[in-house]
Amino acid sequence: MEKKKSAPTRKAAGRPGELVRRQQAFLSEQTHALRAHLHGLMGYTGLVLRKSRGCLPAQQEENLNKVLRCAEELKSAIDRLEEFPFQKRD
Repeated sequence: MEKKKSAPTRKAAGRPGELVRRQQAFLSEQTHALRAHLHGLMGYTGLVLRKSRGCLPAQQEENLNKVLRCAEELKSAIDRLEEFPFQKRD
């Protein structure tokens, strides 16, 4: 069974490069939104770590550092998404 395309996708597919441009724009918007939230999370976690140095139990400090490491890995994954090579389709 063939999947139906939405009207904007059909129109964009009819113009060379337009579909690729729209895909790139969508990906750019989404990665920007993801980064904004991620940077907030990283900034707040770093702030808590700095302000509570010496006050937190070792396990809590270790957990916050894990949050920062996971956030860095997620940031790297988002960066790789932006390098995704879109190709024109016939």
